[in-house]
Amino acid sequence: LPISTPPTPINGLLGVGGVGQSDFLWYVRTRPRVLEAFARLWAVDAMYEDAESCAAALLTSFDGAGAFRPWASDRRWRTMPGWWHVDQNSRAAAPRRGRCAVQGLVSLKRQDATTGGFAVLPGSHRGHEALCANSASTIGGAGHFVPLRGGDPLLAAASARFVSCEAGDLVCWDSRTIHCSVPAFGGDGGASALSEAAAGARLQRDCLLRLTAYVCMSPKRVAPEAVRRQRKIW
Repeated sequence: LPISTPPTPINGLLGVGGVGQSDFLWYVRTRPRVLEAFARLWAVDAMYEDAESCAAALLTSFDGAGAFRPWASDRRWRTMPGWWHVDQNSRAAAPRRGRCAVQGLVSLKRQDATTGGFAVLPGSHRGHEALCANSASTIGGAGHFVPLRGGDPLLAAASARFVSCEAGDLVCWDSRTIHCSVPAFGGDGGASALSEAAAGARLQRDCLLRLTAYVCMSPKRVAPEAVRRQRKIW
């Protein structure tokens, strides 16, 4: 990754230093199976017969990445739990209602209880309107990042589910679904991997507990013409 800034200790996000336009992110976005998955999600594959036409019918976000460092080396590297949020606001200045975005991540490493990773509140998209109605009193305001307050009834109404996955898996979710990343709730914080690296049995860069590339694609047809032109300029 062409960045020198480490992931934020709060949530492990990598979103600065041009990471969204890095070779790493563009490599992941252009994998045939990733494009195929989003083409199927939006039924673009039913409109075109070949993969190249399907890909050309999609617009991609310029999301960043995420990484969890082995916090056995430094306790300050252990990310924080509980930053539940959605990335779609039906009450924003430019409101988005219904299923209008499907977010995704491609995991570059196996994710389980010993690493931490992605968690969701299944079915929470049904309470999206209620959440957004109260978003003016949160950090979200008129934007599309809508965090939940600690006492929000939506947190009590659903059981959190950790999403285990293998390296190379694509995980997708409706943007109205409440989600966040969570730290490991087991394991040794990467201590064994660090010991192997110290002994020369593994590369230091392979000691990351988590490495993900965030990917989100939508049909080009839903974007206003001005947005399409701006994308071409970029």
